[in-house]
Amino acid sequence: MRLESCATVQYALGEVREVLLFSDLEITSPYNTYRNPGLPPAPICSPGVASLEAVANPDTTDGYLFFVSKGDGSGEHLFAVTAAGHSRNIVSVR
Repeated sequence: MRLESCATVQYALGEVREVLLFSDLEITSPYNTYRNPGLPPAPICSPGVASLEAVANPDTTDGYLFFVSKGDGSGEHLFAVTAAGHSRNIVSVR
């Protein structure tokens, strides 16, 4: 499945943009997880210990597949199990 992470697209673009356009999601890059299935070929940042532990021991209890940044500078995200829940989360952070 595709990860579809805006962070990987911004990495592929070489810059952080406040808003990504649909055309940005079409960039040809192995890091574009909107076009390529699976994980990118290499890390896009230097993760901390907590991130590494989360990857090694993921909490799959609730079955979250979707996430969106709160976009408020907190670095926090909202998670959802369904596409409908994800859509509601997106609306709530706009």
